[in-house]
Amino acid sequence: MLNATDQNTFLALRELKYSLQLNKPLIIWVGAGASKWQGYDLWIDLAKNLRREFFQYVSCFDNDKALRLINANEFPLFFQLCRDLDQQRYYRFLSSAFLSKPETPLYQRFIESLSRITPLRILTTNVDEAIEQRFPDVNTYQRSDITGCLHQLNEGRSFILKLHGSRSAIESTVFTHVDYESLKQDTSFLGTIRHIFTLGTVLFIGYSVSDQYLIDLLSDNARDMSLFGAGPHFVVSSQFRPGLPLRQINYTVKRFPDHRSALTVLDIIHQLNSQSLSSSDSIKREKPPEPNPSFGARTAYFISDLLPPGTWTSSTTVELQDKHGIKSEMTVGLGFTNDEMPFGESTALHDFAVGLICFDSVYFPLSNAGRVQALLRLTTLERTA
Repeated sequence: MLNATDQNTFLALRELKYSLQLNKPLIIWVGAGASKWQGYDLWIDLAKNLRREFFQYVSCFDNDKALRLINANEFPLFFQLCRDLDQQRYYRFLSSAFLSKPETPLYQRFIESLSRITPLRILTTNVDEAIEQRFPDVNTYQRSDITGCLHQLNEGRSFILKLHGSRSAIESTVFTHVDYESLKQDTSFLGTIRHIFTLGTVLFIGYSVSDQYLIDLLSDNARDMSLFGAGPHFVVSSQFRPGLPLRQINYTVKRFPDHRSALTVLDIIHQLNSQSLSSSDSIKREKPPEPNPSFGARTAYFISDLLPPGTWTSSTTVELQDKHGIKSEMTVGLGFTNDEMPFGESTALHDFAVGLICFDSVYFPLSNAGRVQALLRLTTLERTA
């Protein structure tokens, strides 16, 4: 779940809503964390497996140097070491590592969340082809034809841009130090990304924002737009280092260590888009007819949710274990913890009193009937005490 106690997260979501209301193009930057939901390795795991491969089969492999580079998170230098030593084995390993995989339930949930966002504009540094395979009707662009996506952006169309190449063209992928240096010299590539940052709002999900060329672009964009501000651009992260010109939307991994809570932001975007469409539709409609005065003018107050003071259950969790000892867990409900609730105290009595005093009728969902009864009983007890 999103960290409701973090004020920066609350403000970032409010600003994201405002940006969408202004119809600013939303671009979703998808990183390796999303591919992890499909079962692909993160960089550190990919590097460790490649080191093991070269240590077992390649002579003259400097294992100590490789370990130092991996432990220092110098992954481009490590991949460069391997490719320079045995290029054929290097590419064969990468091609095998990013073969298509059966869809996992969590990745399916991710794809379903993306499919509800229209138009869908995706930038991804992932070289696996899971996203484009699940959106066959969306045009996919490689780095070699990167400027083509700008036309799609200006026309309000969906697109997928593979920034670091694809497995089907494995030699085009970006992993090594030389690959990244080549990106820094590619003026067309950098110019297109800079243009996207200027025109739209970028949301990073499953991405650590650690590539130096991207950090430089973000910094340049913030400097060039210093008068009115850049973007705004957002990063969905449970851990994010300060200093970058990004608004952080924080979430907790206490309940779900696999970072699935980040998907909540995509659901929020879908809801905001739906509200925006409904608002724009209502503006286009003709003015409704005046109410018949014979019926009189009446007012009503609708309370969508009512939470009286006390302890309330937001979910039920059941732990299961089969005869083979395999354990599983099922949770029904939203599953809020105390520190995730978006308010510090109950406002139920205040809301109910405002409805009774200021309006002719008060309505609430039938599912809240028990809560209303509990609230009335609590009020009666306080009056008789």
